[in-house]
Amino acid sequence: MNKAQDFLGHSRNDGGFGVPETVGQHVRRVSELATGFATPLGIRIAAQASAELHDLGKYSPKFNGYVQGMPGFASPDHWSAGARLALALILGGTNNEPAMRDAIRLAIESHHTSLTCLDSTDESMLRLDDLLRNTRRPICEDISKFVLHWREDGFDHNRRTAEKLSRSIAGAMLDVRMLFSCLVDADFLATEAHFNGNAVDPYRPRSPAPTIDFAIAANHVECFVKTLSQPATKVQSVRDELRRCCVDAAADLNPHQIEAALFALQSPLSKGVILADELGLGKTIEAGIVLCQCWAERKRKRKLMVICPGSVIIKNVDLWTAPIAAPAPIAAPCRAPSHSFARKQ
Repeated sequence: MNKAQDFLGHSRNDGGFGVPETVGQHVRRVSELATGFATPLGIRIAAQASAELHDLGKYSPKFNGYVQGMPGFASPDHWSAGARLALALILGGTNNEPAMRDAIRLAIESHHTSLTCLDSTDESMLRLDDLLRNTRRPICEDISKFVLHWREDGFDHNRRTAEKLSRSIAGAMLDVRMLFSCLVDADFLATEAHFNGNAVDPYRPRSPAPTIDFAIAANHVECFVKTLSQPATKVQSVRDELRRCCVDAAADLNPHQIEAALFALQSPLSKGVILADELGLGKTIEAGIVLCQCWAERKRKRKLMVICPGSVIIKNVDLWTAPIAAPAPIAAPCRAPSHSFARKQ
């Protein structure tokens, strides 16, 4: 009978002349990186669980045969088992609404495919069971056997997590996206470090990325811009003013507001987006950033229309007009009753 240390997570590095990596070694390395990424986000336990379960299916003779290049062994599905086990081991929440364990399941299930929608636990179990029965790829054997080896390697997540998903659907999916990124980035970096190694130095991680100080980075950008050839035109003066406003405003913007605006501006598959942050998180600011960018990019058609409830017009008129009041004339607000533009007040 195979022991946990007999199962390989990756083949020999150094072009086949180095050393292999066991499943336990790889999982621990991914867990260390993922929890480091996730701690500032407040999802450390979820990241640890995701990392320790993501390659559960590699405790399999089928995967072991594949990773060693044995004839007749194709790559098996080695991630669905961990996703399915996460739903059984991670406690907290109810079965009919998404909870953190469903986010963990989704991150694991998606880390070799693509990120899909967040389902309730009951829906996830049914879909995963169907996937495990009907996939065309070779399915790893009985999950209970994997769990024995997994626990023999020192892993166990039969615990309750106090970490919770955001209450809104959009917020919960953002939580999932962050957890997914922590897992995928950690998995990639740990795998890269193994295959960069050799028999003498088996694990060679890349150097940590430097931290970025906004003030220093902005100063470097300004210095670079000054070296460029810039004709003294009215257009250039507008560009300079816009850049200055962006730099000044960036110190007052929250990261999630900048992220939301970038999402709206960079969405490649639609002509619009819905910003669905909760009350008080700055949806008006986010939309204002998008308006300013759209105005700056347009050369001829620079008419922008803001449609909103009448109370919002009075409450936020200064907030809407301040960013673009200097370069663009602002029309007086008009009210259209009954969703009709027939009458102007």
